[in-house]
Amino acid sequence: SSLNAPTGPRRAFRVARAPVADLRRVAHARGATINDLVLTAVAGALHALTLARGEPVERFVLSVPMSSRTEASADSLGNEVGVVPLELPGAGPWPDRLAEIATATRIAKSRPRAATGAVINPMFRTLAALHLFRHFIDRQHLVHTFTTNVRGPDETLRLLDAPLTVALPLAVVTGNVTVSFAALSYAGTLVVTVIADPDACTDLDDLGRLLQAHLALVAALMIV
Repeated sequence: SSLNAPTGPRRAFRVARAPVADLRRVAHARGATINDLVLTAVAGALHALTLARGEPVERFVLSVPMSSRTEASADSLGNEVGVVPLELPGAGPWPDRLAEIATATRIAKSRPRAATGAVINPMFRTLAALHLFRHFIDRQHLVHTFTTNVRGPDETLRLLDAPLTVALPLAVVTGNVTVSFAALSYAGTLVVTVIADPDACTDLDDLGRLLQAHLALVAALMIV
């Protein structure tokens, strides 16, 4: 689809927001997680975007980081993250899609996972040494997009007695992935940032509005 296309050096972003309390209430009522709701909103927004582009894409492969650490000790710290590609539905009623997505993420979390950085990084270094890394990431057809979600502090942080009122997550978009998503909960609000190459995604404003609409849809208690 057009979600995978050559990208240039420029980046732009748009932001969607939803109350964490509403999302948590809906997630618990549906046997899901807030991350499942984010994935549901992202897939729904991408489906609406590609449909408007004349591309009836109904399922999307999202690369989602998941912790592979089961425990930590003083002599075993640091990130241990596995990147899991999930094929998720973007078309259909959101409660049905949420149920499928929640099942998919539960299955993925239940499987043994290695820290894929330990596996992928040597492969990337080998491709770079052979001058093939750029060729690979510019032409990959493994994923449509990247989505990451980090839980931040529930309380408002302060710096020199000044409150930090807003926190925006940003991530890198590279290769032929024209759009990616980063979510961060902070002080009662979940912020989902859409990061894109504005030349490859000229309808970024539309995608931002679509994501906000889908996020509000899954967070609206009257629709549950």
